[in-house]
Amino acid sequence: MEGSKELKLFYTSDDTKYCYVEVESLSKTEISGGTLTSELKLKRLSYWYRDVISEVTINVSKEGKIYPFTYPYKYSVSSKGKMTLTNNGYAKAPLKITIKGNVSNPEVLVSKDGVEVSKLKIYYESSDCTITVDAFPTRQEITIEDGENRFNAYEYQDFSCDNFIFLDHGTYELTFVPNTQASPKCSITMIEGYLGN
Repeated sequence: MEGSKELKLFYTSDDTKYCYVEVESLSKTEISGGTLTSELKLKRLSYWYRDVISEVTINVSKEGKIYPFTYPYKYSVSSKGKMTLTNNGYAKAPLKITIKGNVSNPEVLVSKDGVEVSKLKIYYESSDCTITVDAFPTRQEITIEDGENRFNAYEYQDFSCDNFIFLDHGTYELTFVPNTQASPKCSITMIEGYLGN
């Protein structure tokens, strides 16, 4: 416990929630009833969190008309993937967004009742990479893994966008735009915060 960067306490009933804690006190070990016992007191440092994980996959259809000549435009049945997320928690929910595959300056748009309220855009092109944008306050970071390379990608973000996205209580529509004709995946973990477990 002394060497850990953070401690989490998990509580499971209908679902699993966790909170960040620190050790407030740990009594000396005593022999009681033939077993060693200690009293451990933990101090809660955060809300109770629940992770909600969703995934969007872009599927490009190969069906359609075939012409015996080259046509200078590309069309796709699906160039955008959409999902709906509902934050049932008490606090704003940070999102951890992971994009895998072929991308060209990918975007994630967040709208509520048809109005865009937040946006993520990363200026990076690759045929196969993993982009992670984690908005959780104690570990906010943007990283890219491309082949054997893993690096901090803070400077690749569009600074006119929010990029580190938090959702207020309510229901939102998220649109993933990879800006390629490939089939990348976008996994989103929403971390709901509650006052109690």
